[in-house]
Amino acid sequence: MGRREEAKEERRQRIVCAARELIRETGDAGLSMRALARRAGVSLTTPYNLFGSKRAIILGTLQDAAVFREGLDKYRHQGPLERIFGTLTVAAKMYAADQRFYLPLFQALFDIRGGAEYRTFFGPSRHAFWRTLVVEAMQAELIDPDLNVDLFTSALEQSILSSLLQWTLGDIGPQHLEPGLHYGFAIVLGGVATDKSRDVLKARREAAEARLLQLFPMDAVGVTAAE
Repeated sequence: MGRREEAKEERRQRIVCAARELIRETGDAGLSMRALARRAGVSLTTPYNLFGSKRAIILGTLQDAAVFREGLDKYRHQGPLERIFGTLTVAAKMYAADQRFYLPLFQALFDIRGGAEYRTFFGPSRHAFWRTLVVEAMQAELIDPDLNVDLFTSALEQSILSSLLQWTLGDIGPQHLEPGLHYGFAIVLGGVATDKSRDVLKARREAAEARLLQLFPMDAVGVTAAE
């Protein structure tokens, strides 16, 4: 990389870092481009020249996922199901550890009137990531090999979105994210499990269920103490 490209990349990183800082401080993912440029120490036109749009800057903050990639490394050489559940664990811990950044972003994501630029976070690249894990599980004969891969991947993504929506609305706390995601995936995957994985997925479901029942009051899940 030449010196000019290095300087451009350094400015890009400053803008991404400034965007993350502003979102944490203001609790608003709307981002004033003027405030962003001031925080990054660049001219008002520089963010547009380097990224093209506010949407691209937001995606830059979400794709700056070194923590996520590092977390996945420990699962790299494990089996398909371990990688699937390991990915959920890494994501849940990352979101919970930086709530001041992720909550405003997910609030914007679920805003049906103005969240289109944030919904790209769950667009084709995210679908492709989960699809690869599903295909690996099918090839290992851990789940039904006759599944429609894309439809099943979408069902898993809907499970993720459901948990994130509950968290965003304040219905659950960050401590519920990991077991909630594990529980949803164990149920969906368990419905298409083969003999090789059925007991493993049942054990994961029961472990997640036990954790959730410790976290939720019984009446919060529709069961009264009397029952």
